[in-house]
Amino acid sequence: MVAPINKIPNMKKHLLLCILFFWSCSLFAQLESANLNGIFVANETRKPIPELELFFPKLRQIYACNHLGEFTITNIPYGNYTILIKQEGETIDSFKVMIDKAIVSLDTLSLAAEKLISTAMSNQALRIPCIALESTDDYVLGDEMISNQNISAMLSSSAHKDPYLNAVSYTFSPYNFHARGLSNSQQVWINGILMNNPEKGNAAWNTWSGLNDVFKNKSSSYGLASNPISFGSLIGLQAFDISASEQARQTKMSYSISNRSYNNRIMLTHSSGVQKNGWAFSISASRRWAQTGYSQGTFFDAYSCYASIAKILNEKHSCSFNVFVAPTTHARSGSATDEVYDLTKNHYYNANWGWQDGARRNAQISKTIAPIAILEHQYYQSEKIKLTTSFSFQTGVFKNSGLDCYDAIDPRADYYRNLPSYYASTNPVAASKLSQSIINNPELLQIDWTRMYLDNKANFETVANANGQLGNQYKGNRSLYVLSNDVEQLNKISIGSNLQYKYCDKLLLSAGAHYTWQQSHDYKQLEDLLGGDFFVNKNMFVAQQFIANPSLAEIDLNHPNRIVEKGDDYGYNYINTLHKTFAWGQMELDLKKCKVNTALQIGYTTYMREGLYKNGLFALNSYGRSEQPYYITYSIKSGIEYKINGRNYLFANLCYGTEEPLMNQVFISPRTRNDLIHQSTPQQSQSFEGGYFMKSPKVQIRVVFYAIDIQHSINIRRFYNDDPDYQSYVNFVMQNSNKRHIGSELGIEYCLSPFITLNAAANISQSYYTNRPKVSVFSDNDTNLQGGNKEVYINNYYLGIGPQNAYTIGISYNSKRYWFVKINANYFDKNYININPARRTVEAAELVEPNSLLFHKIFDQEKLPAFYTIDLSGGKSIRLQKLSKQIKNRCSLYLSLSISNLLNNQNIKSMGYEQLRYDFSNNNPDKFPSKYIYYIGLTFFANMTLKF
Repeated sequence: MVAPINKIPNMKKHLLLCILFFWSCSLFAQLESANLNGIFVANETRKPIPELELFFPKLRQIYACNHLGEFTITNIPYGNYTILIKQEGETIDSFKVMIDKAIVSLDTLSLAAEKLISTAMSNQALRIPCIALESTDDYVLGDEMISNQNISAMLSSSAHKDPYLNAVSYTFSPYNFHARGLSNSQQVWINGILMNNPEKGNAAWNTWSGLNDVFKNKSSSYGLASNPISFGSLIGLQAFDISASEQARQTKMSYSISNRSYNNRIMLTHSSGVQKNGWAFSISASRRWAQTGYSQGTFFDAYSCYASIAKILNEKHSCSFNVFVAPTTHARSGSATDEVYDLTKNHYYNANWGWQDGARRNAQISKTIAPIAILEHQYYQSEKIKLTTSFSFQTGVFKNSGLDCYDAIDPRADYYRNLPSYYASTNPVAASKLSQSIINNPELLQIDWTRMYLDNKANFETVANANGQLGNQYKGNRSLYVLSNDVEQLNKISIGSNLQYKYCDKLLLSAGAHYTWQQSHDYKQLEDLLGGDFFVNKNMFVAQQFIANPSLAEIDLNHPNRIVEKGDDYGYNYINTLHKTFAWGQMELDLKKCKVNTALQIGYTTYMREGLYKNGLFALNSYGRSEQPYYITYSIKSGIEYKINGRNYLFANLCYGTEEPLMNQVFISPRTRNDLIHQSTPQQSQSFEGGYFMKSPKVQIRVVFYAIDIQHSINIRRFYNDDPDYQSYVNFVMQNSNKRHIGSELGIEYCLSPFITLNAAANISQSYYTNRPKVSVFSDNDTNLQGGNKEVYINNYYLGIGPQNAYTIGISYNSKRYWFVKINANYFDKNYININPARRTVEAAELVEPNSLLFHKIFDQEKLPAFYTIDLSGGKSIRLQKLSKQIKNRCSLYLSLSISNLLNNQNIKSMGYEQLRYDFSNNNPDKFPSKYIYYIGLTFFANMTLKF
């Protein structure tokens, strides 16, 4: 007999009698009990599968198999049951059984090898290096990566079972691939709380990275598929359950070594499982670090901590409290022009660092610490009704450092005026000499920390009327260069509720509501005076333009001429506050030959900016509270799935909806003023997906076609423009742009034998603009609109969202001796760089002969070269009891190795973009050439995990 791992106390006798009377004679049979037994074996080898767990949702009890895969469960009330098969706390399959006699024997139950975590090893071993929880590499768009996702409940399997989604998760995503060309649109939920930042749209994975062990239990949906957790998004959702009661009882220790963003990782996790008294505890901690990353001048240092306590109060109520934090410090690398890469002969050149006292020092460092606490309550009125209510609080600080200067030469090492190309046309001899000097000494293209220190120490000044006090003179070395932090202090409260009502076996009703209040305090902070004594809170650019009226150069008229020292705020200082709430409902009807679902969502969002500085140039609309724009949104979607037979399915989904603009798309320049973008409206979208699925013991096929139209989107890009007409930070506002994403997705998996599997996947798509939007340019140093409301001719230009065509083919071998090896060959094409809309205006073509060489150089969009890669991975599972009988049966060792870009191709341009600055005077596109990022060469990730 197998004892239950978590046993819920029996109901009081009089409550049981009430329920029996209410349900009348139909439940009378449940007074009788029965025994259930069986054995699990591998489908291919017929060997027993040990240590599986059987979860009875109806009884809220978990039972364990022994080391021979056998189970015997006693005292089960008569009735129909759905039983979930779990391994390492993760559901891998399910089946139904009717208990209608004293002894029910299931005899032999077989499971395919690919469903087993301990057999195939691929789910755990391959997940570690590539999953979005670990995506911190500068060369990968970490927050936008698509991690492992389930496709649909109809497949009744975990995400790695779908050949296409497996390719997206582990093969395509590291190469800057975006599923369906969409960015920041996947919803991420943790215990009933939406984690997407309502101000920026993305989910900040780095706030819980390094906690892989406890972020394993999830339900997912891809595309427009229905999900009882939420209405979802255009690309679907992921919902994690990290409560201690959902963590498998175990202790895990692991060590990893890599040459990616970090070199070392250690991780320790312990989970008690649900004890007899209904309590469950779980803790996890890890550290990842690298003194030098793949790119010179980078480093990485991150800690992660998690704790959860859960209590099953009775058969109707349970609650959990979860808290996690992942403080991270990361020195960044950046993009560069082809000229710089050629001069340095290094595709991983990093302009952000330079030598100081014999050590590398990086100017751009990201620091994050944002703990999150989630309190969740679950209520089961019966097996038909489940109500989940969650409350969360998050607080934290995000810092990004960078160099700042006042009345000094631009300190960036690769500033275009420091490069030979700047002098090529006016002084070829000087350009040639400079080029040779850089080739002989590449460190000339690194930050010169020594020069900045010397310049600051030599700049003695007396500031009159310092801190706004007449006659107050402040003397000392006024820093020309400083190191500053862009700081965001975040406070966020969220409340969510989800109701699932199983009206009958064929009808599931779901509904939910979610509210978020978020306040972010954004300001610039002086981090290091770099040898000077003080800095002054002035606008250098305005001071140079309006000498006759010095008050216009004041960044804060309430504190004029303010002396800034280390740790002080300066430059900009404001608070953003938002309220966002939405509610949704969904119906899922499961008929004999088809499934139908329909969902509706409505939302309300409002924003407000409060300026803490009274800007001299915008004295009337910078200080105090702004207007509060609000947006009412709605979405509706519906889908149908037709079952041809038990292995073949057809499906189609439709969705129409609106979505509010993000907060950073509402204010023209939140750093300087309260002005709103004129006629800011919600974005609209219409989407369709349809396809065919086949699932059989040997073959799985997935073919899907999709089309997504997005209208009225807003895009704002902010940068410094040193064109004589601007000489300022500008806000490049493009409104009412329309986009289209169309394509097809194909995935095939074929089992040649019980041990050899072939897989292939392909994505063929197009993502492009479909209209001519309007562009306006607003300067931070001028109160007038500059550049006018121009029409930009970008119709049919491609979006710069990574490779739009991606292909992979692979073969894997899973040995019956618990080891595996897998190799994939990948090919990527149709990767276009991000365009500068200003180069597609009438002004950019005024002095250019149509269809000339220069005309095409200005207007044609650059397509990056296609490329191919090879990835290799393997692993071994060792049950340590085989080595010594004194070792417990549950003790296992897992070894894995993953190698990306096996051929070490270091010439892959993963992404690029045209600079937003453009030489309109001479129509010269080479003055500000495009910048690129190269994908890293051969990288590896080796992992060793001990579990007991």
